Amino acid sequence: MVTGVIDYVADVGRWWSWEVSSLVSRRRSVAKAGSRPLLRVSRAGVSVETQRRLPEVVKPAEVGAALRRLPRRLRSPVVDVVVEPDRHLQRKLSPLRLPRSRMRAMARLDCEGATPLREEDCILVLPKYRRDHAASVYFLLRRDQFEPIRASLAAARIKIGQLAMATPDGAFVADGPSLAALRRPARMRRAAHRLFWGAVAASVVGLIALGGVTAWQQQRALDALGVEISTAEAEAADVRADMRARTEEIGRIASVREAKSQAVPLVRILEELALALPDGTWLTRIDVDYGTVTLTGQTSGAARLIPLLEDSDLFRAPTFTQPVLRDAGSLDERFTITLETASADG
Repeated sequence: MVTGVIDYVADVGRWWSWEVSSLVSRRRSVAKAGSRPLLRVSRAGVSVETQRRLPEVVKPAEVGAALRRLPRRLRSPVVDVVVEPDRHLQRKLSPLRLPRSRMRAMARLDCEGATPLREEDCILVLPKYRRDHAASVYFLLRRDQFEPIRASLAAARIKIGQLAMATPDGAFVADGPSLAALRRPARMRRAAHRLFWGAVAASVVGLIALGGVTAWQQQRALDALGVEISTAEAEAADVRADMRARTEEIGRIASVREAKSQAVPLVRILEELALALPDGTWLTRIDVDYGTVTLTGQTSGAARLIPLLEDSDLFRAPTFTQPVLRDAGSLDERFTITLETASADG
């Protein structure tokens, strides 16, 4: 939140004023090359470069000691740092020059979503605006690679005056907040943010209050919208459930209608049985289950019923499903026959 306020306030002084002043040929000069020691950071190590002296490549943790060993005339409490392309990752955000607050927010999202690095493991560097480069870019530095350099310089009481990223398009100089992220440890950055917040609180209290009221109104609108969305989702769920139930019911009705259209009418079955069964045959029960008919009854000769039913054009595969039993004191036999019927269209 503090960084966002810093960037928002700084946008007025950095972006808008820069855009207006770009109409006039004006460019603030930087320190002359070689006026103070230069640290060139690359995969090979840290090269310590000074005037009229051969560069000395040292390990990151030995930078402070190497600077302290310089002759008195070459020593400086401030050094410049140039990071070679093999020690930083350059990312492009937009072909246009964006305000600083927008760039920082977009850079954080891009770092989390488009790179394998985590924000807490990196130092996010936003460059100063360049007149010859309108695109918005940012750089990522590995914190574990630059922490030894920072700690070594801090132990030697040497500050970083300027941080630049070397690229094929030229050098990009880091802005103040990005330089502070590299120059100071996290606890010092937090303390600086708290001090800055205390210093500007009186001047921005009206803006904060206005933003708070606006945010409260927006939150109320969002809460009301959330309730409406929840209600609409519940109603939509009920409608979907009703539609599914209706679809299932329609499917069942269609299935019953299809089965009924293919079934043989009961009247025709009774008529065919009356023609096929011989005299002296009595049916005590007829069960019709779609195309399956079960006959229960008694006759004087049950075995002759199967051929008679097979001769019918309506019936198929008549079989005894239970043993044929003879009644005591009678010549009649009790039988149970199951058979299939042809389709309704014959």
